[in-house]
Amino acid sequence: MDDADLAVAIQTRYPQLGSQLKLTRWSKNLGFSGHPVYQIQTAQGLFALKTLVRRTHDPLGSFHQRVLLACEDPRTSLLAVPLLEKSGSAWFRHREHDWEVTRWLPGAADFNSAPSLARLKSVLEELAGFHRRAAIFCRQLGPSRTLQHRAAELATWSRDLESLKAPLRAANIVQDYDSSWPLYQLLAQGIAKLLPRADFWSQKTWPLQPIIRDLWHDHLLFTDQSLSGVIDLETIAMDIVSCDLARLLGSLEWPDSQLWEVGLELYQHGSRLTPELVEVVPWLHGAGTVLGAIYWLKWLAIERRQFESTERVNQRLDWLLRSLQHWTSNT
Repeated sequence: MDDADLAVAIQTRYPQLGSQLKLTRWSKNLGFSGHPVYQIQTAQGLFALKTLVRRTHDPLGSFHQRVLLACEDPRTSLLAVPLLEKSGSAWFRHREHDWEVTRWLPGAADFNSAPSLARLKSVLEELAGFHRRAAIFCRQLGPSRTLQHRAAELATWSRDLESLKAPLRAANIVQDYDSSWPLYQLLAQGIAKLLPRADFWSQKTWPLQPIIRDLWHDHLLFTDQSLSGVIDLETIAMDIVSCDLARLLGSLEWPDSQLWEVGLELYQHGSRLTPELVEVVPWLHGAGTVLGAIYWLKWLAIERRQFESTERVNQRLDWLLRSLQHWTSNT
């Protein structure tokens, strides 16, 4: 895509940014899709421009924008809140892509290269505060869509897991793992551990509120020991707060086995959880780990999807398979 053409599109749709702006490709932030992130330099400050790989069903994308404006901590402003373009939408269509402009947030997604209690506390304090404010903004009772989806997918793969065997062998993607532990049996074991509680969790009535959903390591920016930004927030939706905790804590490295205990304790300093919301967190983590491994293996071995960053894909698959091995051996 021509960057000059993109700059004109931004000037047209976001008059609040002024007529003088400069776009710079920020290669450090390439995701699995390979779509670039741009830094926008304006007289009003720095902003970020990125494509939306997954967008909410809200036609204007305004639900997550309203949630973020209402629920971020005004003292810190750590959330990548989208700007509204002149028609009132939180995103715009240009050259077959959906684009979003947010404030530019500093820092690096490097928690796992330098984990610390101070960093963990910083993240969980921010998350607890966001959830507390989000519950005031919008709250209702009902089933969890995430739990319903996980239960349905686990039931499907309990029947269809056999279909992965031959493609995995032919694609030779995970040969390093099959030599040390039987991957297929590990996936089957994980599904068998999760299924007994799947219907109970998925049919239960829960307290629902806006949650971030896609809250994980690569979306958390740090400057020194403090959280300095949370990015890629377009998937905000109504669900249970346990989803955010499972996704977050399951993506972090920690020097010992106390991450979950410490993390949940830190979170509850700012927002209390019911016993059932605590109990479902490890189940959600297990389901996300098992299904995440299955999805990636299916994408690579059966669908033969191509990704821009092979290195990042390999790192993600390695992380998921190690997490799967750890989870199945410790539950």
